[in-house]
Amino acid sequence: MDVTADTRLGGELFGGYSAYVTAKGDGRTVRTALAVEREEEAYDVTLKFVDRPGQHPVHLTTLSRDERNGTQFADMSTGDTVTFRVPKGPYILDSLSVKDPNSTEGGVDWLVHPVLNVDRDQTVTLDLNRTRSADITVPDREAKPLQAMVFYEHKGTQVANYVVMPTFSDIRVAHVGPEMPSHLAQVWSGQWTTGKRAEYNTLDGGEVKRITGRLVHHYRAREFATVKAGLGASTPGKTGVLALSATLPLINGIHTPLPQKLPTTRT
Repeated sequence: MDVTADTRLGGELFGGYSAYVTAKGDGRTVRTALAVEREEEAYDVTLKFVDRPGQHPVHLTTLSRDERNGTQFADMSTGDTVTFRVPKGPYILDSLSVKDPNSTEGGVDWLVHPVLNVDRDQTVTLDLNRTRSADITVPDREAKPLQAMVFYEHKGTQVANYVVMPTFSDIRVAHVGPEMPSHLAQVWSGQWTTGKRAEYNTLDGGEVKRITGRLVHHYRAREFATVKAGLGASTPGKTGVLALSATLPLINGIHTPLPQKLPTTRT
């Protein structure tokens, strides 16, 4: 016998519906379970990766609904293609390709598509050969990079993501899709150490139309404000840190406090 399920009666309710069919005859009863999935309007988004020659990275990919506390779909694979099936709507696509998800060796190729409107089946090509890193330096050539962060946020919905690596050259970035007319911000935050008691901290960025990795900023000494702080303790044998917080319109930076024996100074 044929069984037909009419899911239109579900109205706005989506998900799984279950039932059973009972057949009786010759004193016997046979019950057969059945189920049907009522899917809301959804489409396939297929991602095609173009790796750098001779490399086979791990692709860490997310499709985040472009809304506050929106649903996120994620995948990790080494394949050339990945397909997401997601409900209709606007999404932000993030793809990070790394040699080893548990290591910073080799850096990261980061491709961002803000905003991807999913209203049909579609294919997006993610070419890792297009990514570029920022060229950001400080005046002291002896200063050693400690950490670098690249961050973006879609201000309209507060959907954001960031990558932290030892240096800016480890973070290679590219924009995918058309430029954004407004409400997109990008940040570059860096920290360098020089000697045991001094460091440089930089914060650059603002509103952009495209996510980019091509920022060039060779900081000069006159662009810095020098702050020398004294750190003490009420008892001997203590260590302490100086924590900094950097905030500009639209953007924030990061800072890693470094332990020092007290009393001391930090510049």
